[in-house]
Amino acid sequence: MCAMLESVTRDERWVQRGLIAGSPHGWRWIRFAETAGMAGILTAAVVTIAGSMLKLVDQGSPAVTALLWVSAGLTLVGAAAAVLAKWAQLHERRLVMERQWLDSIMRMVREMRGSELPRLSQIPDDAMGPTPTRYSKSKNAPYVGRPAVDTLIRDALDAIAPPFPIVLIWGPSKSGKSRTAVEAVRVAFGQTDPLVVIPNGGQSLADLSQMDPPLPIEGTPALVWIDDATVADLGTLSGLVLDWWQQRAVCIVTITADRYREVVMSTGEVTAAARSLLRRAIAIEQPFELTELESAEAQRLYPDERFAGNIAETLVGGEQLVAKYRSGRDTNPSGFAVVQAAVDARRAGIGRPLTEPELHSMFPLYLRRTRIDLEPTTSRFADGLAWASEPVASHVAMLTAVHDPILGKTWRVLDYVVAADDGENDHQPRELPAQTWEELPKMVPPHDAYNIGVAAYLARLRHVSVLAMRIAACSDDPDVSAEAAASLGFLLQEEGDLLGAQAAYSSAVDARHRVRAPSAAVYLAAGNLGVLRQADGDKVGAREAYQLAMKSEHLDVARTAAFNLGVLLHQLDPEAARSAYLLAVGDTDHQIRAKAAFNLGVLLEQQDTVAASNAYRLAIDIADPQIAAEAAFNLGVLRQNEGDLAGAISAYQLAAGSHQADVAAKAAARLGLLV
Repeated sequence: MCAMLESVTRDERWVQRGLIAGSPHGWRWIRFAETAGMAGILTAAVVTIAGSMLKLVDQGSPAVTALLWVSAGLTLVGAAAAVLAKWAQLHERRLVMERQWLDSIMRMVREMRGSELPRLSQIPDDAMGPTPTRYSKSKNAPYVGRPAVDTLIRDALDAIAPPFPIVLIWGPSKSGKSRTAVEAVRVAFGQTDPLVVIPNGGQSLADLSQMDPPLPIEGTPALVWIDDATVADLGTLSGLVLDWWQQRAVCIVTITADRYREVVMSTGEVTAAARSLLRRAIAIEQPFELTELESAEAQRLYPDERFAGNIAETLVGGEQLVAKYRSGRDTNPSGFAVVQAAVDARRAGIGRPLTEPELHSMFPLYLRRTRIDLEPTTSRFADGLAWASEPVASHVAMLTAVHDPILGKTWRVLDYVVAADDGENDHQPRELPAQTWEELPKMVPPHDAYNIGVAAYLARLRHVSVLAMRIAACSDDPDVSAEAAASLGFLLQEEGDLLGAQAAYSSAVDARHRVRAPSAAVYLAAGNLGVLRQADGDKVGAREAYQLAMKSEHLDVARTAAFNLGVLLHQLDPEAARSAYLLAVGDTDHQIRAKAAFNLGVLLEQQDTVAASNAYRLAIDIADPQIAAEAAFNLGVLRQNEGDLAGAISAYQLAAGSHQADVAAKAAARLGLLV
């Protein structure tokens, strides 16, 4: 699907071989030792040959004997140098692997203390999601309790043995989700002070579970923290990944109400993994409005504030910031364009802060929409960014600079401003421009294009989702490319582009060899690929695809693939078909179970009549009307052939009483001959 070019320098090859350690000159010392060792051994060999020849001519000469001793000494020195070089090479390789392993961890988590994961007591509140205010900056920000929610969260965290819970807190922006969650975990884990993992998104959390050697987590449970999760974050967390983490950590996830509802209401395979996570989590809603008691407590703790709505909304100056943003169209068009670009990137699925070059690349599009007569110059962009990042009275700004260990300086937009354009808190919603949807996937890295593809899918913009998934499928990160290719296949199959879907599924299946942990989407793609290959007459390819899909952690996916494999092998390999049908009868889909049981009965009629009868009986009990009627008729024929007339009559009566006209007629005719 994508052409990839790769160029490797000499030093990069040495790194790949594991020969360069922390010192940039480490490999030179190793090569020197190797060269010295080889030179010593070769010199010793020459001297030995020369000495041996001289000894034949002049036996017993002291000079020749000394020469031979020198040769032996050179041999020992050369061998020692070679051994030293090998030891140094192995030592350097170990150091390189350790450095690369640690670098991988540091790229995937937001908070580290040197080379170690931090403890809960070492992490400030704002690193876990709550927006810093003038109160928190002065270390005078008492927590206003939300008793009902506090109790629910603390009860959910009360687990003493694995599997530890996934606690998902959802609610409107600035309803206080993050602060409430922070207070709850500090109370629940204040004594144990666990290690904390704050991943750079869902994919990073998935990758961390597959580290080799494993991520060092001393004592359980640790704490995993995902604040303001995107739908794509949830979708990358497969059941196997969650199983791994739930043996080691309590997982806290916060998500906006809009995203939560989007996932709950969504259908189709693109968001199937996200829906699965929601079913697995303990979901707790955080209301936006305060109760009377909570309002009174807020007023007591913050006497200088006037709480018209919510605590967080008031403390960050939410309405003041929205007013500044909206008035910026006239007072500062450049700043207004910068903020709107950041807001729309977030609404389009990019959950991380944006880099300055990314904001700059979006600036012309948004400035033209704001004021057609203004040129998007660099100086205007800089002025607009300065205006957008200037705090209001609450000491909070619309854009805040955030240092990223990989990207450097980035800019995070305040979620309350994003929520205002989404129409929350009685604000007028603003439609995200079509041009943004179409251009943004081309401006960001492929892994962000995948997030945009998921957001576009939820927004029912299929053409944008297809575009974004095509870009993401070309990512050099196999986890992203596999997930995107699978999603692209689902989208193209829904549109009827079966050839395109088959190519996308094949790409997802091929990428699985390089991913850390293939997701459920990849296995589902394999199952769909099997169906398409079977329809094209490629039985060998279909069989391979079905067998891969049967490895899925999601039993429904595995069992559906098993049923399809059974149909494929029904005539070709009856024994393999029997095994496949036996797996498929455990499916939760009644129709798949009934069909598998019926087909198993047909397959076993000539081999094991008792097993065939049991299979037909199971198909009848599942109560799929059409299949139950056919199974009852076949059971009647089987019993009649065995001479069990009473059993045959009972089965025929069941089939004749069904509402399946063709089967009922056949059964009635047979019944008439027996009664």
